[in-house]
Amino acid sequence: MDNRTDWSVEFIENESRRMEIIRKGFAEHLTSRSVNKLLLENYCEALYARNIYEAALIYCFDHEKTYAEWREMVTQCDQVYHPDPDKSGTVILLSKLRDYVEKESTQEGNGLNTAFITRKMQSELEETASEESFMDFLLKNIENFSAVREKARYYFSKYTLLYIDEKIENYLSACEKVDILRSRKAGMLSEEEKYPEKAAVEELSFLKPLKPLQRSADTAKFDTKNYLPMEEKKKLLGEMSLTSGGIFDAMNQYYFGYISMDWLELCLEMYPEIEGWPTETKRKIAQALGLLKPDTTEEEEKQILDSLEDRILEKEEELELQRDRAYARKKEPATTPAGEDSASPITASEKQAENLLNSETQEKKATLAFRDFLLGRKDINRRTLLLYLLFIQARTSLSEENKITVPRLNKILLNCGFSQLQPNREFDRFVMGFLKAEDPIGYFQLFVEDRLKNQKESVLYGIYENSYSHQKELVRDMLRKRMM
Repeated sequence: MDNRTDWSVEFIENESRRMEIIRKGFAEHLTSRSVNKLLLENYCEALYARNIYEAALIYCFDHEKTYAEWREMVTQCDQVYHPDPDKSGTVILLSKLRDYVEKESTQEGNGLNTAFITRKMQSELEETASEESFMDFLLKNIENFSAVREKARYYFSKYTLLYIDEKIENYLSACEKVDILRSRKAGMLSEEEKYPEKAAVEELSFLKPLKPLQRSADTAKFDTKNYLPMEEKKKLLGEMSLTSGGIFDAMNQYYFGYISMDWLELCLEMYPEIEGWPTETKRKIAQALGLLKPDTTEEEEKQILDSLEDRILEKEEELELQRDRAYARKKEPATTPAGEDSASPITASEKQAENLLNSETQEKKATLAFRDFLLGRKDINRRTLLLYLLFIQARTSLSEENKITVPRLNKILLNCGFSQLQPNREFDRFVMGFLKAEDPIGYFQLFVEDRLKNQKESVLYGIYENSYSHQKELVRDMLRKRMM
């Protein structure tokens, strides 16, 4: 097998590596346990009993069936299995997310509900003695088959909910404090005194509709029509749905240090006049635009924040110009005419703009991917899950029970059918170092800088482009290509 250790082995080529091992399983009449051992050793996902086509693979390996016989079984699977892609809808209700996590967290047997169902199906599959009993197994478990690895979806959803609940708790706490001031001051609150509640609403940018909470945060009195009592706020929060933009932006800002247009538009919607923006919001925008540096003095910062509107317009014009140059550059012929000097090397700003052209497409893909992960419409892969859990760990005060450590992460990976952390893999070394670092983001920045010095791509390159497991492609290619 391939002995490469670079993190890139987990991208698209993982599909062909997995197929290679499955081909070996058929050729050498390996059992499903032996195939799974090889898959995990080679950084691939283990066969999953709740995927109907992989259940057929498990049966075939354990009964010395041929590749041709597996193809016939796939036809039988298609006759009885008709998943509805629209069953989960497109809207992520917070209440539905909570119900899903609570249901899958229910203890069944010796483990969580999701793990219990998977183990039960795996055990039944191992005891299946004939093709007739295999069909009985399919019909009996038809509602338990899934297009995604439910355990990976469960962990992604669980930690998303932990992140959301902390933000909601912080918001309600801020509301209580501002309400005390409203009571004491009889409706004479200053903008500064309203700020904690208004700032806490900003942190809920992943929920909608936010307008009622925004209007309530801007009131100075209890008796205005826009003010919402605490119980009404809680009720409204319980009925909200999720947008992927807010949490995606927070993750992007953590890893990439920029804020997407979704977040900026939300700020503009909440505070049409930039002068009315909370100071912390102005500061975050200025940092994201590269206007504030670590060595910026207080006086310089004040000047920058006071002229932020002009600076934003200047930045937009600059980025537009850079985009135009990058686009024109992409349209240029690759060769240089004889007798002329080659084009000057691309500047850092042009390179940034070129990446920006691609990042807009990536952002849309990320928004859809995030939604589909939670709805169970798309299968999350190992690296995306790991990076997401690292982000949640860094941005949430997790309890000891939920805190991400190397041993706990290994258990999560094993439960999901992913290979555990391997120190000989560069990406895994990054994850382990990140978890142990006193300053995780500083560690990350040094890691990225080191890769750039060695002309390697960022460890996050293509995270959203390739952020799902390619099981559909695997089955498609196995059926289309003659493997044996």
